[in-house]
Amino acid sequence: MDVGSAPGSRPSSRPSSRPSSRPPSRPASRPVSPTPINSADSDDIIPTAIVIKNIPFSVKKDALLSKLSSLGVPEAFAFNYHFDNGIFRGLAFANYRTPEETEEVVNTINGLEIGGRTLRVEYKKVLTETELMNKKKERESSQPNSPLLNERKLPTIPANTATTNTPDEGMHYAFE
Repeated sequence: MDVGSAPGSRPSSRPSSRPSSRPPSRPASRPVSPTPINSADSDDIIPTAIVIKNIPFSVKKDALLSKLSSLGVPEAFAFNYHFDNGIFRGLAFANYRTPEETEEVVNTINGLEIGGRTLRVEYKKVLTETELMNKKKERESSQPNSPLLNERKLPTIPANTATTNTPDEGMHYAFE
């Protein structure tokens, strides 16, 4: 504990949880750009694939594509919304033809506000073998089994125990 600090107070070297009166170093509407594709860990990313996060759930795929088109960014050759058990989760994946097209899209839409939410754009990461196996196991365990595999069998009554009641015999018991 620091010699000059009051009992129960935090040391001066720890960051305060109180908001600072200093202006931020960058505007809040434009977050820090994702890791550039020429960084040391560029082997861990796919330079032509991105993940768009924090998409408002109410924004349909066509509406987002229309907005991207109006911004003049290159058109993705593959663009898919991510659904989990049929529910949109605010993620989209896009693939472009060149790293330059991808970088232009990232720089244009990262930090863009749509429907009250700020989009976050990242380069898609290459999954390790372990991550691929875990995703496969997760996918298999979350999908319901085939109805053919879980088909319920109706009970069968052996032929020698079946009764041969006429319809009238059974009816009078029901009305007693």
